[in-house]
Amino acid sequence: FVDLFHEVRSLARIDLAHEFRRESQAMGRLAELLATAFAESQRRIGAYRFEDITYLLGGPDPTGSREDLHYRLDQRVRHLLLDEFQDTSLEQWRALEPLAHELLSGHLDERAGVIVADTKQSVYGWRGARPELVRQVSEQHGLTEKTMEHSWRSSQVVLDFVADVFRDFPNNPVISSMGVGQRVAADWMADFTELKAAREVPGHACVHLAPRESGPSPLHPDLLRYSAQLVQKLHAQMPDRSIGVLARRNKVVGHLMDELSLLGVRASGEGGTSLTDTAPVNAILSLLRLADHPGHRAALYHVARTPLGEVVGLRDHKNPGAARELAHRIRNQLLRDGYGSSLARWARDLAPHCDNREVQRLLQLVELGHRWDERSTLRPTDFTRYVTDEPVEDPSSAPVQVMTVHRSKGMEFDVVVLPELYGSLSPKGEGVAIPERDPDTNRVVRVYPRIEQSVRMLFPEVDVALQKVKAAELRDELSVLYVALTRAKYALHLVIPPEGSSTKHSAALVSAALVLKDAEVSEAGILLELGDSQWSVSSKPEDAIHQPADLIDPLAEPAAMLPIEPVEALGPAEGQSEKAVGHPPPRGVDLGAPIFRPSAAGLGRNLARRSPSSLEGGDRVDLASTLRLDRAGALHRGDVVHAWCKNIGWIESGIGEDAALVATARATSPSLTEAQVAELIAEFRGWMDAEAVRSALSRGHFPSDLFTVAQVENELPFARRVDGEIQEGFIDRLVLIQRDGVVVGAEVLDFKTDMIEPGDDEGLADRTEQHRPQISAYCDVVREQYGLAAGDVSGFLVFLVSGEVREVVREKR
Repeated sequence: FVDLFHEVRSLARIDLAHEFRRESQAMGRLAELLATAFAESQRRIGAYRFEDITYLLGGPDPTGSREDLHYRLDQRVRHLLLDEFQDTSLEQWRALEPLAHELLSGHLDERAGVIVADTKQSVYGWRGARPELVRQVSEQHGLTEKTMEHSWRSSQVVLDFVADVFRDFPNNPVISSMGVGQRVAADWMADFTELKAAREVPGHACVHLAPRESGPSPLHPDLLRYSAQLVQKLHAQMPDRSIGVLARRNKVVGHLMDELSLLGVRASGEGGTSLTDTAPVNAILSLLRLADHPGHRAALYHVARTPLGEVVGLRDHKNPGAARELAHRIRNQLLRDGYGSSLARWARDLAPHCDNREVQRLLQLVELGHRWDERSTLRPTDFTRYVTDEPVEDPSSAPVQVMTVHRSKGMEFDVVVLPELYGSLSPKGEGVAIPERDPDTNRVVRVYPRIEQSVRMLFPEVDVALQKVKAAELRDELSVLYVALTRAKYALHLVIPPEGSSTKHSAALVSAALVLKDAEVSEAGILLELGDSQWSVSSKPEDAIHQPADLIDPLAEPAAMLPIEPVEALGPAEGQSEKAVGHPPPRGVDLGAPIFRPSAAGLGRNLARRSPSSLEGGDRVDLASTLRLDRAGALHRGDVVHAWCKNIGWIESGIGEDAALVATARATSPSLTEAQVAELIAEFRGWMDAEAVRSALSRGHFPSDLFTVAQVENELPFARRVDGEIQEGFIDRLVLIQRDGVVVGAEVLDFKTDMIEPGDDEGLADRTEQHRPQISAYCDVVREQYGLAAGDVSGFLVFLVSGEVREVVREKR
C-alpha cells in the first residue's frame, strides 16, 4: 500500500512539474524582457538608481577586480572601516569584496580592517540586506570579534525591560506558534547580549492598555487616538524633552500627525505624508479643481468659505458666474506664470491666516508646483492628483517627532512611544516567485513559481526555499521590534491592544514575555510600570531639544548640493494694497524673505538633458497639434510608423509582408485595434509608393562603384554635451558614404507623419522651418562623430503623408 502511494506521488509530481517548469520559464523570459527594456530606458534618459550603480560595480566585470586598482589601493589605502555592516546587501558586498579582500588580507602592521555591525538591528531585508554576511566575512578573514557590553544611550531601566522581552525568546508562546519561529529566534538570539548602562541615570518603562476599538479597522484609530493623548500628556509634563513616536507604516505616521494636530501638539512627521493634511493646502487644491471644473459646487463652496476666497476675489459661494470668471482667470494665470509662481503668490497671501506648520506645508506645495512646471499638462486636476499621491516629509525642530522605525535607526530620544504594535508578525512569504539561495554564497541559484499549499508537499525543495524566505521576513520583524525598543534614553511607553497573547503580533509577544495576560490594570490603564515615573524631575536635560524660535525660514535645511535662485518679486493680489501684503503674519511667521525654488541649471552635478526635437520651432508652439483631441492616437500611429521605417534598408528590398507589419504594430502599440492597424498599413504602403519617398530610400539615389559604398543605419542613438546640457536622441535614418573604407559624407533623414495634405506648400514650408533646428542638430552630431566638414552632411525631412522630401541642410556637391 505504501509503495502504491509512493508511485502515485511520483506520477503527480511529474505531471505537475511540467506545468510549474513552464511557468518558471515564462517568468524568466518576462524578467529578461523587462530587464532589457528597463536598461534601455535608463541608458536613453540617463537615470540610474543607487542599486544600479552597485550592480554595475560588482556585475560580470566588477570594477574592484582591476589589477591597476589594487596597485593604487596598495599605494594609498591602508585601513578599511565599515559601519552598519548588518545592512549590507549581497550586491553591495560583491562590489566591495575585491577591495576589502585586498586590504583585509595584509599584515596587521601594514593594514587594518574594522567592521561595526549589530545583526539584531538588521531591518532592511526587504531591500536585500543580508546580516549573515557579518559572520561569513568574519570567518573568511579571521577577524577578531569584540562585543560591546555597555550602552551609552539607554538607562538601566530601559535596558532591563528590553532584556525581559527577549530573554528566553525562542520559547515565547507567540514565537513557538509560528512554523519557523523557534529556529529564527534561536539564530537571532545568538548575537544577543544583555547590556549594562554606561551611566547612572533614572529611567521609566510603562505598558499601557488601549481601549477596545469601536469598530473593525486595520488602522486601529481608537488606539492611535489614545496614543496621541498619551503623547500630549507626556509633552505637557516635560516640554523640553524629545519624544519619538515610532510606527511601522507611513499611513500610521500620517494618522498620528492628524491626531496630534487636533490636540494642539506641535510635531514633525518624518515618514512622508500627503500635503492634504493641512487646511490651506486643501483649499488651494479646491481652487485648482474649480479652475478645471467651474461647475464643481463643493470646490466653489470650499474656496469661498475660506480665507483663500478673499485672496482670489471669490466671496459668494452661490454665484456660478463668478466661479466661471475665476476659473478662466486661474487657467490663464497657470499658463502664463506656471504653477510654482502662482502657488507662491497664494501662499504668501494666505500666510497671515496660517500657523507655522501650515505655512511650512504651503512652502512644500510651492516646491511641488515648481517640479510640476517641468511636466505640466493643461488640466489643473492632474496637479491635484500629483499632490495627493506624492508623499512629502513634514520636518521641523519640534520636540515631538513622528516617524517610522526604519527612519529612527541610529537616532535616540529622551522618551519613546510605540503605538503600532498590533501588526502581524506571521511571515507570509508573498511574491510571484520563491528564490533558493546557496547556503555558502547566499546567491540565488534557482527560482520556483508560487505553488499552492495543497500540492507543495509534493515538492519539498520548494517548501524548504519558502521556509527560508519566511524565516528572513520574521527575522526582519524581530529586528524592527528590537530597534524600536532601544531608541529610548530615559523612558519607554508601549501601547498594546486589549487582545489575548494568542494573537501573533508584537504586542502579544511582549505581553507573553512579561506575563501580562492576567495582570491588573490600573485606573490610568497601565498594565506594567517599572522605574521612576518622575525621572524628568530628577535628571538633568543634558541634550533635550529646546523649543525652536517661531521664525519660519525656507532655507533652514542645508542646501549645499542644491543651486537656488530667488523667485521673481511677488506683487499684491488683485484688490489688495501693498500695505495689506506687507502685514506680518501672526505667531511671528516672517515671509519677507523670498520663497526659493530649484535653479533651472539643474541639481548637483547632473547635467540637464534635452532632445533635438525640443529645439523645434524655437519659442513658438504649434497649438493646432498640441490641442488636437486625438493627439494620443496620433502619437501611437507615429510610433508604429517609425517602427516600420526602422526595418527598411533599401526600398528595393521591400517594406515587409502584412503579417510582419502587424506584429511590429502589436509590439509597438498594443492599444491600436485590428482595424486601425489594417488601415494604417494601407496608408503606409501608399506613402512608400510616392516617387519622392522611394527616391530618398533607394539604393540608386547614391553613387556606387568599386571605391564608394553607401551604408544604412536606422534608429541610431547618440548623446553629446552642448552648452552645459546633455543632448540625446535617435536619428531615424543615416546613410554613410564611404570611400576606400573612410566615411566621406553622410545623409540624415527624419520621418515625419505631420498631417499636411499634398499640395499644401505653405503648410509644408512652415513645418520645414519648425523642424529645421532638430535636423541641424542631427547633422552636427554626425559631423562630430565622423570628423566631417560643414558641407559633407545633408539633412532631409521626409513628410510621409504628403509624399514630399525637403532638404533642410545642404551638402556641398
